[in-house]
Order: sequence, then C-alpha cells, then structure tokens
Amino acid sequence: MTSQARPQNQDQSRDGKAEIAFRLGEPEVAKQPAAYFAELRDRCPVAHTDAHGGFWLLSRYDDVREAAMNASVVSSASGVTIPPAPNPPSLCLEQDEPEHRDWRRQMQPWFSPQRIRKMEAAVRAIVTECIDEVIDDGRADLAEAIAAPVPALVIGSILGLPEEDWPFFRAKNSEYFRLGEQGDYQGAMAAVNELVGYLSGQLESRKETPTDDLLTDILNVKVADRPVNGEEAISLSFLLLAAGHETTVGALGGMLYHVARDRQLRDHLITDPDAISKAVEEALRLEPPLPGLGRMTREPLTVNGTEIPEAERVMLLFAAANRDPDVFDNPEDFRLDRATNHHLAFGYGIHRCVGAPLARLEMQIVLEEVLRRMPGLHLPNESDVSVSYAFSRSFSNLKAAW
Repeated sequence: MTSQARPQNQDQSRDGKAEIAFRLGEPEVAKQPAAYFAELRDRCPVAHTDAHGGFWLLSRYDDVREAAMNASVVSSASGVTIPPAPNPPSLCLEQDEPEHRDWRRQMQPWFSPQRIRKMEAAVRAIVTECIDEVIDDGRADLAEAIAAPVPALVIGSILGLPEEDWPFFRAKNSEYFRLGEQGDYQGAMAAVNELVGYLSGQLESRKETPTDDLLTDILNVKVADRPVNGEEAISLSFLLLAAGHETTVGALGGMLYHVARDRQLRDHLITDPDAISKAVEEALRLEPPLPGLGRMTREPLTVNGTEIPEAERVMLLFAAANRDPDVFDNPEDFRLDRATNHHLAFGYGIHRCVGAPLARLEMQIVLEEVLRRMPGLHLPNESDVSVSYAFSRSFSNLKAAW
C-alpha cells in the first residue's frame, strides 16, 4: 500500500492497517458501487474501517472465498450482521461446527431441489395474483407491487401462516431491517419482539393442532437425539421468516431493475426464454441481496500479506468479489453469455445459503411472468430509482411502465 498513491476512500494508515471509509450506506455509492468496489479491490483489498465499531473488509474474490471456506478460523458464532442486528440468536447461520452441522442437517431437506420443484405452481399463483393487481394500470412501482409482496407471501405460505396475517409480518419484518439499518436498535428490537410474540403464538397453535406446514416441521426437529426446545423453535422460525423474505426482496428488485432499464436485454429474454435462468444468475452476481456478512477471527489470519489479529470483526464483501475482473470478464456488464458464473451471492462454504433453491425459483417465475405479461416493460425515469445498502440491498421507487 505504501508504494501506491493513497486512494480517495483510504483515510490513513494506522499501525500498518489500511484505514478506509465504509461508504455503502451513501445513496450514490449504494446505487452505483462499481467505482468504490474497484478501489477497494485494487488498492486496499484487506482494509480496516472504524465504522460500526470497527471491522476489516475483504473485497477480492479469492480472498472472500478462501475466508468463507476457513470457517474454523473465520467464525460465524459471534454474529454475521454488520452493524449488529437486534435479533434472536440465529441457529445454523450464527454457529460453528459441530453445532452448525447438526442444525443444517435438519434444515437441508426443507429446501431440497426436489421439494422446491413441488412449490412451483403455488409460487406462480402468488406471482400471478400480484401482477393481476397492477397489469391493467400499465404502470406500477415494481418494488411495491412485486419485489416486496412475493417473498412475503411465499415464505408465509410455506411456514403455514394465515393469509390474513401476511401484511403484518411483511410490515414488521421490513420495519425490523429498516430501523436496524438506521441505527434505531430500540425500534428494531420492538419490531423483533412483536414478530417473536406472533411466531410463539403460531407455534403454540401447532402444538395443539399439527398441520402440514414448516412450523409443524420445526416443532418435530430433533438435534443430537433430543427434541427442539421452545426457544430454538422460535429462533428457527424467525430465521426462516426474516431470511426468506427480506433478502429475496432485494434479489427480485435488483433483477427487475436491470431488465426494466435495458430494453435490449428485455427483448432478448422475451425471444429466448431459455436464457432467463442465466439472467437470474447474472442478476444475483451484480446485485447480491446481501452485500456482505460478518465474521470474527478466532486466531490471527494473514490475507495478502496483511495480518488480521485474533478477535477482530471481518466483513466478507460478496458484492465486491462478484465484480472482480480477475474472475469475471467485463464484470460491470450484465451478460447472458458467461460460460461459468460462480458468483458468491449466496455465500460460500459451510454457510452457503440453505434457501438458495427457493430464491432462484421465485426469481425465475417472477421474470417469466413479468416478461410474458409486460413485454413493453421499461423505466420511464431511471433516476427515480433509489437503492439502499446495509444489512441487505433493497430497491425502492422502481416505477415502471409497459
């Protein structure tokens, strides 16, 4: 670092550390992060920031992937959100081995490709209903009309939550993320407590009257030959509700944004629907719903010649890694002709997102139905679109016409 000119976002060098400003929360960087990510990768790929109590940033693909694979040293057990989120301890997600393996083994069958394929008709019906609400208007905010409601309706249906309650948990889940991102932890915790109370009541109902849904499956989980306890059941339910909703909202928003802003891409996908699955993967690469996840070093870790001490917070910046030109040709372009697309949108290693098959199914069906029913989709004024980058990446004011 000392032999190069100081990058604009590098504030100073302290104790041999490259000190940077963490800028993903800035609206202009959130919407157009390419230059910021490039500067991180090129000039300070292993950098420290004082933001959110201080943490390290890894931004190159190989470094992020290697750290994700090194779960015994780069631990998830101290929490994975930066800034810390006020939520119940997340089983599986915020655990190391062997506890992580015990819980993941229980969750994996819930999101197996075979089980997800059986959900296709139900997911398509939900997407169709959302489009029906706006199709005759010829215009809508796609963030509000499609990206936000579809994941809430899908995960609510899978968990077995009453349809009349879907607006409640959708609103509270969004409120929890929004207030947490704004630093209002008291407000975020209040939203969490309402959700926990709601889920607790639903679980109690399943104890009395089991049904064919995921909440009942959760109550039947056995880990290490013992039944799940009440606190663990609530934790699993909250994790699935929160992760299955908000992250997919961001993924859908990013995908619809790229397709609506690029008429050539839109027309290509209409004439070649077999390319839709590639569009889903490219959208995930460019707009991963989680820009990064936090870890804690359990011992000193050396990355690219820089030593990160023990007990330091580290962010694996998937969003920057997914645009690394050493791995992806023309990384800022939305391309359907990539021979391989090994993006890190769902993480890597033992903590790779267990719900990835469901997210992909939702994205595939949304894009199929939008292109079929809105062939003239476009953004009349792209500057209206707003993007935020914090716990998750989300789009708003995605005002489109067709």
